[in-house]
Parts: sequence; structure tokens; C-alpha cells
Amino acid sequence: MKNKNDKIKITFIVFVVFFLLSWIIEGGVYDSTTGLFTSVGITRMGLFDIISVIYSAFYYKIADIVFLLAVGGCYQVLSNTLMYRKLVDKVSSLIKGKEAIAMVVITTLMALYASITSNIMILFVAAPFIVTIFLRNGYNRLTAFSAGFGGMFLGYLGLTYGTYNMTYLNEAIAVDVNELMIQKWVILLIAVVLFNVFSILYMKKHADNKDQTKYDLYAAEELKEEKKLKVKGKEKKVRVWPLVIIGVLSLLVLLLGYIDWINSFNVNFFSKLYTNIINSVTIADIPVISSILGSRLTAFGTWTDLLYATFVLMVGIVIISLIGKVKFNDFIEQFGIGMKKMIRVAFIYGFATSVLFLISMYPWPITFVNYLAGSGTFNIIVVLLLAILSSVLAGDPNLCAYMFGTGMAVLYGNDLTALSLLWRIGGAIATFVGPTSIILLATLTYLNIPYKNWLKYIWKFLFSFILLVLILVALAVYV
Repeated sequence: MKNKNDKIKITFIVFVVFFLLSWIIEGGVYDSTTGLFTSVGITRMGLFDIISVIYSAFYYKIADIVFLLAVGGCYQVLSNTLMYRKLVDKVSSLIKGKEAIAMVVITTLMALYASITSNIMILFVAAPFIVTIFLRNGYNRLTAFSAGFGGMFLGYLGLTYGTYNMTYLNEAIAVDVNELMIQKWVILLIAVVLFNVFSILYMKKHADNKDQTKYDLYAAEELKEEKKLKVKGKEKKVRVWPLVIIGVLSLLVLLLGYIDWINSFNVNFFSKLYTNIINSVTIADIPVISSILGSRLTAFGTWTDLLYATFVLMVGIVIISLIGKVKFNDFIEQFGIGMKKMIRVAFIYGFATSVLFLISMYPWPITFVNYLAGSGTFNIIVVLLLAILSSVLAGDPNLCAYMFGTGMAVLYGNDLTALSLLWRIGGAIATFVGPTSIILLATLTYLNIPYKNWLKYIWKFLFSFILLVLILVALAVYV
């Protein structure tokens, strides 16, 4: 495809920009205590530094990359079982003609969870299944993308009790998570409603009722077992419920694990439960359950690293494979094929992460943003634009808060609550459409959607969302 490598080109352009400007603009830092800006002089980027940055990025994101590859491997194994194929058939038939309702339900549920989670990437687990359903029912890649991944971005736009990418922002600006909670829920509602309105209008206009599974990475060809049965004119009865039960339980474990129960909701039930369980069985003073599970496994609510998700996925797929009587050699072969299919997504995810290290090593963007911020007169439009720009330059909202947070807190010290909300929304917008958004570039790669096509698709929603959010924040700040 013509635009198959556009995400690599985008990241390469970012490298070129950083390379050139690092030779021209002085770097700067905000003091972590006082928030005062200090110039650190020109820090020039060299050719070898490019390789160093890329290496550091992949090393830093290795847990996420392994998670993505594991998702690919699991879905390839699933797509070659009669249970999963039967489940896809049933769900496809169930929502046929009701895809608009399905879109609303799926994106709303995903957005609600994403707004309270500690890691929105966990929702990637369900995305391939949802994408398969919409592609099979004749909807194009943008609609399938909206259904499978849209809720992930919406929840981050309307983050309520969630802690994803909020660590440094909360520390720098020192605003309680419960402040402006009504406004946060309203923003989430605005995001979900607007997104679904534009998505449904688009999907009704572009549905051609043709099977689009040629774009589906995990739409397996007809199995040999199915072909034999067709030749004989028979149909094998397949039990779907074991797959549903194991799948739902695995998903439930993941969803519970990636909510910060203590800091977000002041709930320590899962922490106490975990402690009681791992210490419940001892032999010669050795905690058996703790030893079997491993010392690094922790209680629900403390999971942020995607390594935990990979563990749950692997346990789930092994159980499903045993129930489905998948041969060991077939399991290894199909899992490897699935990882190979996901390797482009994983590569883009790691490669795009390089931007995080660019701003850390060559901090000219801090000087640039500090110049644009000026004297610090609070204006909601200016602050939101600065937040978006800073997040695009940083490549990650959490790093953005670390690099810019204390400085912005000093500049806009009289409006910290509004600053916190606008800065967080700006980071989420950059994640939704920014050319340096790690998650966006990776998920677009999954369906091979060109970045410019995404911008054409999403700009109306984005413009409407920003307009309504600015009105809402203005009412909260000035009225």
C-alpha cells in the first residue's frame, strides 16, 4: 500500500526536526523545586545519538512490546480454533443491522473503563475481536478502528479517577484527583456523545456490506477440519461457552488489576485479599501460593506495567488451547505466526517512543514553549494550545508533565485547578491526533490506516470537542 510506511516517515521527520533544531536553539529546564526556567545551552544531536535514542526507546518499552506480540500470538491461536470462529460467527450475526447500537455500547463501556484505569493500553486486548466483527459485517477500517480503539482514546480525553499518565502532573501541580470531578464527567460525556454521533454518521455513509476481512490480521482461512465436514455435508457441534468463560474471566482479572483502587477510590479490599491469599498456605514456613505465583506478582490496583497483562493472557490462552485440544506444535507454530503479524505494530510502538528520549536529551522544546508562554497570563485557549504542543513535542503526556509541569505551575500558580484540567486534556488530544502519539501510530498501524486519513476522519469531532470543552472550562473558571 502507498502509505504503508507513513508512520515510520512521520517519526523520521521528527528526528530530522530535533536534529536540526538541537544545533540552533538552546536547551532549557524548569527547576523541579522552584519551577524557574534555566538555559542549559545548546546540546547538539549527533548521528550516533539517533541509534542510541532508538535503542533506549525499545529497551524502555520492552514490556509493552512483549504485550503487543503476546496479543498477536494469542489471537492467531484463537483464530485457528473452531470455538473462536464459531463465536465470531455468532456475534457477527447478533449485531448484524445493529452495528450503530453496538458502536455506542462498545465505545461507551471502553471509555468508562479507560477513564478510571491506570493503563489504557490494556483495552488493546479486546480490540482485535471487535475489529474482526465490524470488518466482517462490511464496515471499513476507520469504522472498525473507531469501534475497537475509539473508547481507549475517549476515556483518556475524559479521564476521571484514572491515573494513566497522571503521575508527574499530579506531583507537579499538586491538585487532588477529586477536584473538578463534575466537569471531568461532563467532558467524558461530551467526548463519548460527539464521537459516536460522527462515527455513526460516517459508518452509515460508507457501509458497503462487503466483507472487509482482507484487512483483518487475524481472520484465519477456513480450517481443514471445516473443509472436511463441508465435503461430507456435516456440521460439527462446537461448544463456545468454555471460550467465553475463560475469556471473560481473563478480561475481568485484567480490568480489576489495572485500576488504582487505593489512590483513586480509597479501596484497599484487593490489597488485603491478596495478602491473605498468598499467605494462606505455608509449608515449613514457606508461603506456597506466593512462591508458585512469583514474588513480583502484586495485588489488583498496583498493576501499571503491561508485563502483568502478558502473564494473564498466556495463562488464559494455554487453558483455552487445552480445552480446544490444540496440539503443542500447532500452538507454538500459530503463536509464532501471530507474533509475526503484530511485529509492525510493535516496531512502530517502540520506534515512536524514541521521541520521549529526544526531548530528555535535547531539551530545546522547553526553551521554545517557555518563550511562547510569555509572562504567564492565564488564558484557557493559550494554555490548552501550549499543553497540546508540549505533549506533541514530548511524545508522551506523562513525560510532558515531568518536563513542563513545575514551570507551568509557577507561571499559572493562581489557576492550578484549571491548569491541571487543561493540561491533562491537551495531553489527551495530542495522544488522539498528535504525530508523535505512540499509541495512535501503533493502533493505526494495526489496520494500516494512513495518518492523514485519520486526521480527515476525526477533525470534525476534535473541533467540536475542543469548542465545548473550552466553554465548559470558561464557565468553571470565570463564572
